[in-house]
Amino acid sequence: MNQKLKQKYQDRLDDAQKNVLESIDCLGTIHNDLTTLNGMLFEECVNGYYIPKNFSIQELVPKELYNVLNDGKGNLILWGLFDSRLLWTIDSLRMKWDTPIYINTWYGNLKNVFIEEFNLSGFRMPDTKIGAKYSQHKYGRAADLKIPAMNIEHIIQDIKQNPDDDAYKYIICVEEKVKGVTPSWLHIDIRNGKHITFISC
Repeated sequence: MNQKLKQKYQDRLDDAQKNVLESIDCLGTIHNDLTTLNGMLFEECVNGYYIPKNFSIQELVPKELYNVLNDGKGNLILWGLFDSRLLWTIDSLRMKWDTPIYINTWYGNLKNVFIEEFNLSGFRMPDTKIGAKYSQHKYGRAADLKIPAMNIEHIIQDIKQNPDDDAYKYIICVEEKVKGVTPSWLHIDIRNGKHITFISC
């Protein structure tokens, strides 16, 4: 191979190596940015747990379970029952809609919000007889949201029309009809599945 051709290939090799190094630097920057954004979304509030800004643990677990672990230290065990994507989603929906969202209402002054007291709208114990045998509630991946200021049917339609809305990005399943009618609550869950499925039960 003559010297001129060798130089040509060497120049191309040098350019390729330069591009690779620049790409690695670029990927490093992107990775750092993504890590920062992830930290903003899933705040490590306590020992890496995501803890919602707008909901207390009492609003998400049944009274019986909370009473076993209400020594203050047990709260981390309770938060650990939930998928962080669900906790992030209910926080995001509260901020998106800027209106009160209720889940369980057995605790404190929440008892007076509705005529009915809600105790199983968040996490459910495995032996809970209410709901499906393998309900997503039993895996910390579902919540039934009561939103007095908003029409549930309108919310469901908005989720249908705007599935790429950031606040909806982790929702996998929405209960659209229960026994043929729109429920008075919004059931959302983050089960393993196709984004977003609307079901009737």
